[in-house]
Amino acid sequence: MDIESNKVSSSCVDQELSKEDSIIDSNDKNNSNEESFTSFPHLSPSNIIGTHPNEIITSVNPDNGYPVRQENGQRKTGPPPDWPTTCHPPGRGCEVFVGKLPRDCFESELFPLFERCGQIYEMRLMMDFSGFNRGYAFITYTCRDDAKRSVKELNNYEIRPSRLIGVCQSVDNCRLFVGGIPKTKKREEILDEMCKVTEGVVDVIVYPSAHDKTKNRGFAFVEYESHRSAAMARRKLLPGKIQLWGHQIAVDWAEPETEVDEDVMANVRVLYLLDGVDIRQLNIHWVRSQFGLVSQEPILFDLTIAENIAYGLEDVSMTDIIDAAKKANIHQFIEQLPDGYETKVGIKGSFLSGGEKQRIAIARVLIRRPKVLLLDEATSAMDSQNEQIVQEALEHAQIEDPSRTSLIIAHRLSTIRSCDSICVVNKGKVIESGTHTELTQQRGAYYKMLTQNH
Repeated sequence: MDIESNKVSSSCVDQELSKEDSIIDSNDKNNSNEESFTSFPHLSPSNIIGTHPNEIITSVNPDNGYPVRQENGQRKTGPPPDWPTTCHPPGRGCEVFVGKLPRDCFESELFPLFERCGQIYEMRLMMDFSGFNRGYAFITYTCRDDAKRSVKELNNYEIRPSRLIGVCQSVDNCRLFVGGIPKTKKREEILDEMCKVTEGVVDVIVYPSAHDKTKNRGFAFVEYESHRSAAMARRKLLPGKIQLWGHQIAVDWAEPETEVDEDVMANVRVLYLLDGVDIRQLNIHWVRSQFGLVSQEPILFDLTIAENIAYGLEDVSMTDIIDAAKKANIHQFIEQLPDGYETKVGIKGSFLSGGEKQRIAIARVLIRRPKVLLLDEATSAMDSQNEQIVQEALEHAQIEDPSRTSLIIAHRLSTIRSCDSICVVNKGKVIESGTHTELTQQRGAYYKMLTQNH
C-alpha cells in the first residue's frame, strides 16, 4: 500500500484478514507474550484481541458511545450511537486509509485526532493477535468532504515525536474482470448467469466487438454491491472452481474507477480531439476502443501466448499474431518454447519475465492498430538490445499510420529522442518542451539528464 499514490484498495488486505481469526483461535493459549508489553504499561495480556469480551476491549477506546466489535482480525468502532437504523452507510469516497501507525496507537488517540475533520462513521483498526495494531487502519466519515479534508490536513501528521502517519483516499473496489465468456452471449444472459453463481451483483458491463456489434469481446466487468460481495465472488470464481456455460473463465480484480477531484476538474480547460472531432460528441465505448496501452506492469491472462496477443479480437489469423510478435521482438523466444504460441503464460503472466511480458503486451497493441498509443514505461524491463529493436518496430508502426498519436512516458531518454515534442515534467509541472535538438540546445533540465546518462 503506497501512501504516495493516494489510492489504496481494501482488496489488498482482504486475504490477510480472512486468516486472522484462525490464527487467534489456535494461539490464544500460547501467545500471551508477557515480555512484549513491558515497554507499554497501559497494555497487558488481558486485552489481547480475540480472546476477551468487549468490556475489556473498550478500555482502549474513547468514551463516546460508539459500539465496538471485532471480526476478521480488525476492531470496528461505530457507527455513531445516533445514526438512524434506517439510514444507509456512507457511500464511496468517504473512507480514508491511515498508515505508518505506531503499533501501540489505539482508538483513544486516533478518534480525537480524526474527529477534527468531521464526524466519523466507523473506524477499522487492523489488529495483531499480540494485542498491538498492525500499523494501519481505515476510517469512514459520514460525508466525502470530511474524508478529503482529513487527507489534506492529516497526511504526514506527526502523531508522536518523529513519527509521521500517512493518510490517503481509500478505494473500495467492487468490480471484477471476468474473461473467457462466449462471445455470443448478450449482456442480459451474462447478468443472469452471474446472479446465479454469485451474490450481490449490481450490474454487468459488456463491450461489443469492434468487428461484429452483435457479439461481445469475450470478457465483462461485473459490479457488486460491496467489496465483500466482490471478494466472495472472486474466491468462488477462481480458475478451476467453476465454469460458465461449460467454459473455463479467468477472473481478477478490475482496476477501480478513479474518483474525479471536483477542485481539479473545475480548472480544466482542455479540449480533446480525435481525428479533428471533439471526443465529447463520440460514443465513449468507441473512443476507448481506439486507444492502445502498454504499461510498465502489463496485464496478461492465464491463457496461451497467442490468445493473449489476440485478446478481445475476433477472427485473428495466426499470420497476424506472428507478425505482431515479430515486430515486438518476441517471436524468436516463443518459437523456442516447447508449445510455442500455445504456451500458457500463467496468472498475470507469472511464467514470464518482465521484459517478455512487456513485449507480448506490445504485440497485443500493435495487432490492434490503435489511433492513440499510450506507452507508460513500456520498455523499462528490457535490455538495451531488445529495447532498440522494439523501439524501431514502434517507429515503423508510426510510419505505417501517420495519423496515429503516440504518447510516451519514460525515464530512458533513448526512448523519446525521435518524438515530435518532448515535455520535461518536474513535480507535476511541465518545465520544458520541444524536440530533442531544441531541448539539447537550451541546455536546461533535459540537457542535464542527457549528460548525466552519458
